[in-house]
Amino acid sequence: MNMQERIDAIFEASENQVDAAIAVYTMAFPDWEKIVEIDGWPACGEKMHNYLFEKFISLDKKHHPDVFVGGLWMNRGFSVDRKLGDWEIDTSKAKIRMA
Repeated sequence: MNMQERIDAIFEASENQVDAAIAVYTMAFPDWEKIVEIDGWPACGEKMHNYLFEKFISLDKKHHPDVFVGGLWMNRGFSVDRKLGDWEIDTSKAKIRMA
């Protein structure tokens, strides 16, 4: 399954923005359950960044019509790095504290 298909599967299975965000972060950090704290944000390529933002907007319109659509991802999501490939994630700038 490619990255876009993985993202699509996450949003098909998610009924709220928090579950979707955790699932996306778990793609970047496979040991998600062991992480206590993340200082900073992972980055992703521009195409993935835009795709994720659109997915969060759609999810919010459907399940959270009273919130600022896409707001959770805008505030807590990955940053964009135009030097990365379209569907690439870079976690090197996020400092992780494990349990």
